Amino acid sequence: MADGKIMMAGGIKAADPTPEDVPHYPTPGLRGINYTYIFDPFSAPGQEWQPAGVETGKPFLMGDDRFYPTLTQLGVTPQGFEGKIVVMSGWIVDDDPHGTWILAREPQYYDENKGWSYFPYSQATQPFNGHFEYYPSAHLIPSGPNAGKIFYCLPFKQSWIFNPYWNGIPNGGYWQPLGSARNEYRLNGTSTMLPLLPP
Repeated sequence: MADGKIMMAGGIKAADPTPEDVPHYPTPGLRGINYTYIFDPFSAPGQEWQPAGVETGKPFLMGDDRFYPTLTQLGVTPQGFEGKIVVMSGWIVDDDPHGTWILAREPQYYDENKGWSYFPYSQATQPFNGHFEYYPSAHLIPSGPNAGKIFYCLPFKQSWIFNPYWNGIPNGGYWQPLGSARNEYRLNGTSTMLPLLPP
């Protein structure tokens, strides 16, 4: 985070289904969690980890449970998103024994004063869905025509650019495919954003 703290979001727990869950995923299994914690290395010993928003008296929770999400911090932008953190993907639930993972496809962004919010248009929903989406790779693009947007490159074959500043104008959208698709999925892979050099 901009102030030197570290955010941790999501996780997993074993859980029996609640009455509300039964119609959708009735068997015991694994569930994501919607908690968010802030690590402050400058706090007193034993106080380093605190729930996000704890100072408001109501900890900030994500709108979806997420197991294996990815957090990306935005840079300096003119649209009022300076330093905000975007969470993408993550699994909501594992419906054992059927092996059905429900993917959290709605990105959210974090404001330190307000907590988590969904993006204002339904087009923010990820246009892709897959059974295996471990460790999705997302990087802030630092410069060039797509500066400030997010490069989402793994694990699917197709890479995407996510524009968090899209304002609903008919042209474009939040998600745009980038380049041609790879030949293979990159499950559990990793990625690095190399320096963008002039042509």
